[in-house]
Amino acid sequence: AVQRLGLNAHVGDAFGRLMTGALLIRSTIHPGERFQVQMKHNGTAGDLIVDCWPDSMVRGYPANPEAEPDESGNVVGPIGVVEVSRSRRAGGKGIHQSVTMMITGTIQDELQLHLLESEQIASTIRLETVFDADGVVSFAGGVLVQLLPGADSEVLAAIIEKLESLG
Repeated sequence: AVQRLGLNAHVGDAFGRLMTGALLIRSTIHPGERFQVQMKHNGTAGDLIVDCWPDSMVRGYPANPEAEPDESGNVVGPIGVVEVSRSRRAGGKGIHQSVTMMITGTIQDELQLHLLESEQIASTIRLETVFDADGVVSFAGGVLVQLLPGADSEVLAAIIEKLESLG
């Protein structure tokens, strides 16, 4: 997607993380449903939209594919909202929508907040997009850890600490 849309590395990194995070959430929490994430924010990349389908097709676009980072080094701004829409499972009707206020402009923070506030799932998500020397994405992936009902929140804190120590 980064190459096809002609994204520079700055926008490509943010967009790759959003695509990966949306796919992780759809495949683990909402399998069989269409899942769309829109980040409407004050950053230079403009709005980011990712749409994931039950067959694992994913598509999307950033409003400004060649945005340069702002003075803080980011293309996603901390002021805005994350809008999530998902279709109901087969046999269900309608669309479920939620909106959360952005807190940091970091893709993983914003998706983690969505999971906590909209899905009521204590979790952590870590996302990475790696480019080779030619500016081509060589790896995009992530880890999504969710607490099972009844699990102690201290377990999640220990997992987060371990993930952060891995770099």
